[in-house]
Amino acid sequence: MSDITEILNKAERLHQLEKAEIVALLANRVDDAELFGVADRIRQRYVGDEVHLRGLIEFSNICKQNCLYCGLRRDNQDIKRYRLEPEAVIELAAKAKSYGYKTVVLQSGEDVYYTVERLQTVIHGIKDLGLALTLSLGEKTREEYRAYREAGADRYLLRIETTDRQV
Repeated sequence: MSDITEILNKAERLHQLEKAEIVALLANRVDDAELFGVADRIRQRYVGDEVHLRGLIEFSNICKQNCLYCGLRRDNQDIKRYRLEPEAVIELAAKAKSYGYKTVVLQSGEDVYYTVERLQTVIHGIKDLGLALTLSLGEKTREEYRAYREAGADRYLLRIETTDRQV
């Protein structure tokens, strides 16, 4: 039995690998069919064959940050800016529910108009619809994350596009 087969067997049994084992799997292109088969069986065991759709509501493309990789960045003059009012966001969530969505994702730039209080109003309005809610609003303070959770948000998606260990 090869080392790769042993690693794949371990992955399938324990659903946990060491970094060196993951690197070995990714570096070995010979056994892709076997790797994909194991991955598919693990996916089946943990999440099944269902597809879960989420309604994405991008409610503002205004951002105080100036991240050079991002099209929403503050200094980008080639973008038409918009911001939906809280009531419109809740109405769109209701529309998503009418289409059969069970989860909505609220996404925006880091728009200072959307204070914790305004977002709590939106969160309460969406949770009153019986929907699960994920937020993706950029970097916030621990207190803001806590306030969103206490208002009813189920998840927070924080994108980390780049890192630099020297900074």
